[in-house]
Amino acid sequence: MSKDKARRETYLKIHSKLFPEHLSKIIGEEIVESSIKCELRMFKSDVNKNGKPIDLYGITRERGIKVYVEFQIGPSDICNHFEKKIKPIIQNIQDGIVIWVAADFKPGHITLVKELLKTYPYKLINFYAVQINPRVLDLLSHFKRGDDLHVYYQLDMINRIGLPPLSLVDDFALQNPPTYIAMPFKEEENTYYFSNCVDENRYLLTKLRKVINYYLNFHTEKESVVNKALRVSAGKDSIYYDATVCDNAGKGFVKICFGKSYSKWYQTFKTNNNILKERISPDIYFNDGKRTISYYLPSSLNNIPEVVDNLIEVYERFILFFSPFTYGRRNPTEILNFNFDHYNKSLFKNTH
Repeated sequence: MSKDKARRETYLKIHSKLFPEHLSKIIGEEIVESSIKCELRMFKSDVNKNGKPIDLYGITRERGIKVYVEFQIGPSDICNHFEKKIKPIIQNIQDGIVIWVAADFKPGHITLVKELLKTYPYKLINFYAVQINPRVLDLLSHFKRGDDLHVYYQLDMINRIGLPPLSLVDDFALQNPPTYIAMPFKEEENTYYFSNCVDENRYLLTKLRKVINYYLNFHTEKESVVNKALRVSAGKDSIYYDATVCDNAGKGFVKICFGKSYSKWYQTFKTNNNILKERISPDIYFNDGKRTISYYLPSSLNNIPEVVDNLIEVYERFILFFSPFTYGRRNPTEILNFNFDHYNKSLFKNTH
């Protein structure tokens, strides 16, 4: 898939995560917003140690049915989506709802899914083929021409096109009867054990999603929470953010890391370190060997919430400073002439 299609598809996934009512209406059951995860991996095995990628996963409220959604910006295809996405989901679950979202469906593709389901009559699986409204596709193309940081605040435009953004094309809803109940969904407050680095990262990511909600990379599950540092893409293939709530030295940190191919970028930022210290923090630290720019603060397991609040404040300054370069068309050599205040004002002008 091209980067262009991947970006548009990600926008649509995150829209469906933030506004699940559209998919809920199609399947006739409420998908609980807090249960939804975007771009995660499931069905790990000896053959597939990393699991299979799932675009969107959620749970219905009343019956507790698991929902698996595969998105496709283009028309349906056999190889990349039926064989590699839809078929493995059906093969790996015993019950649930499978939704295939596409720009349109080619003849015979929906029939393939129905025939596959008929080979598993004992599985309680319902299938829905869903088409994307062409106006939504136009909006997604419009979004990608701008700055990724602005897209979050534009996603609601999809809800205001005057027609349903998603519509049912066909379904096979015979194998999972309305009387079947898995386990009604029960909202539970998350519990975090801060002595566990995974829980530290989960807590940090939850807070980042609420405070810096416009940064789309925080809304997916593909970023790593299992390592000591929470790693999130900064917009370029080899530029990323690392953050830790409390490391072995008793410090929390956020840093931006530059791959070798962006060594010149790192050097340019270091040369203009006075601007970074003014806009991010006077306490940032440059590591030439690792090509990182970091901010550290004291931390302990006794004050994690306070550390996270302080960390997020600086993390946002990192994002606002570097994103015009990592997502936009700006080069760091333009740093002296770039109007950061105007950029930030344009980002937040429609948030209140």
